[in-house]
Amino acid sequence: MLKILIVTSGTVQNMLLFPLSKILNNKYNFQSNVMNINKLTNLNKISSYFINIRLFKPIKYYWEYSNILRYLKILKPDIVITGFHFGKPFIEACKRLDIKKVLWDMDGTYYYDRYILEEYKDYDFIFTVSKLSEKIFNKQGVKSRWLPLAFDPDIFKPLHYKKKLDIFFAGSNLPNRINNYRKYLIPLIDKYGHKLYLAGFGWGESNIANNCKYLGEIPYNFLNILYNLSKINLNILRDDVTNDYLAINSRFFEILGSGSFMINSEIKGIHELFEINKEIVMVKSREEMLELVEYYLNNEEERLKIANRGYQKAVKYHTIEKRAEIISNIITRI
Repeated sequence: MLKILIVTSGTVQNMLLFPLSKILNNKYNFQSNVMNINKLTNLNKISSYFINIRLFKPIKYYWEYSNILRYLKILKPDIVITGFHFGKPFIEACKRLDIKKVLWDMDGTYYYDRYILEEYKDYDFIFTVSKLSEKIFNKQGVKSRWLPLAFDPDIFKPLHYKKKLDIFFAGSNLPNRINNYRKYLIPLIDKYGHKLYLAGFGWGESNIANNCKYLGEIPYNFLNILYNLSKINLNILRDDVTNDYLAINSRFFEILGSGSFMINSEIKGIHELFEINKEIVMVKSREEMLELVEYYLNNEEERLKIANRGYQKAVKYHTIEKRAEIISNIITRI
């Protein structure tokens, strides 16, 4: 029986890697456990003030490496799966104990630079959400394959609520999304004002939050309720995704999994997975966003048909259980 340690850090990773562990155990007879990276490194026991001092970096490296090594010796996994690249101490500790290293890269090329790419060569296999990333990894000589994100049907599912919200968007206010927010979100707020509901991190101090209905930061498990209450859900991706290919965020699958209607900013290559204007709706310009939001607010029957067709496709091909099947097949052969 393969022993697997799954290491996670962020919300999206938690929502996918915990059910992945459960499926690997129950369906594929692996022995897997999930651990947060902070527990593995014990960095939460060191003041962030010291962590950010340049002279502290060698000590930080040794602290991380020794703590990771200690936990790995106790847990004795055959394979470690992570949802993020946790750096050289993690890689070196796994190599020291001859543990196979598998990365499910959930961010794509946005986070890469030439120094980090050198570290990626030490993985035994990389799954990546980006087709462009897959090409980069293969060129580096790393075994990799495109594997999009997914949704957990235990969390995201149709609730058949009456639609009480006109437009809803959940997303963080981060620098790598500003251009797409200016292009797609702000024009909608200018037009619809408090008919547009906004949730997420970083909006509280902005003027944008004052001009719409800001709900604050919503717990992840409650998003399914808001998706089901909304006539139109927006999915506005990071700015850099427009230069990528089939780099799809988790919100895309979660909204589809909730059985709700969605309008997306541009995702190159998405026509390979979904029929545009039949299973999903996608826009490429400010004008198109404004036009289609108004159109679908006034065409409920068509909106519901598209949402249902998108849901049927997502349930058939894009659940975490479908991804677990692919992951299990590959990790048994590395």
